[in-house]
Amino acid sequence: MAARGEATLAEAATTLNISPSTVRRLIEDCTLTAQQFCKGAPWVIQSSDLDRSKVKKVAQARRLRIPSSGNQQQKELKF
Repeated sequence: MAARGEATLAEAATTLNISPSTVRRLIEDCTLTAQQFCKGAPWVIQSSDLDRSKVKKVAQARRLRIPSSGNQQQKELKF
């Protein structure tokens, strides 16, 4: 797949330094574009999509568990 400029879900996870389940979440929320030719088939991700700044930024936020919103109140829990 690498020769065609494509990555598997596991390869995408390694490249972005996140778990495969987090890659699936990025796909589900349309942050990362991927194709699945039929239900249960492996995801096919374009390697160039892994280099997009938005994908890298969201992956890093997920890795560091930073809230995606710029709302300062979401960064701390007040009782």
